[in-house]
Amino acid sequence: MQIEGGTGTGFKAEVDQHNRLAVVSTSDSGFHHTSRDHGFAFSWTAVTADLAAAATAILLCNNDPDRYLIIDNIYLWCDVATQLKVHVPPFAAWSGTAITGVNMNRTSANIALASCYANEVTNALAAATTIVTLHTNELTTDQYAASINLYNALVLGYHDSVAVDIVEDSAAFEATIFGYFEDR
Repeated sequence: MQIEGGTGTGFKAEVDQHNRLAVVSTSDSGFHHTSRDHGFAFSWTAVTADLAAAATAILLCNNDPDRYLIIDNIYLWCDVATQLKVHVPPFAAWSGTAITGVNMNRTSANIALASCYANEVTNALAAATTIVTLHTNELTTDQYAASINLYNALVLGYHDSVAVDIVEDSAAFEATIFGYFEDR
């Protein structure tokens, strides 16, 4: 038995004796799919030395009124034993060292309609906006980074933001946010 395609192209598929069609599928993450097929996946990285206690290492804000910014993963490291607070502060006039998003699809010329800052000083950490707290295990000879996979669950609308605060005074840190844009 053969099944004909419904588009009028004449394509046919064969089924087995139990009327089952054998298929092969692939599964891509939203981040991978959006990067490969649309060129709208980005990373934002902050590497700054000597943050004061309770400083915001990195803040990312979606400035695209037509697309959601989906946060896939956040990578964090700092040189002291401390808490790393990931939070979603309300919109403000952000300031700090500007960071440009890097398009993960190197064949795409798309730019990220987002503002990102290292050592951002405008927002204030609040328990009500904290989505996760991570703890470092830092010793001078035992430095490990933390990576949090958000499984594309953090969705930033227009002017929504995500930030990472380092609670203790740190002399060095690294932070990268991976995200992609999706039409509303």
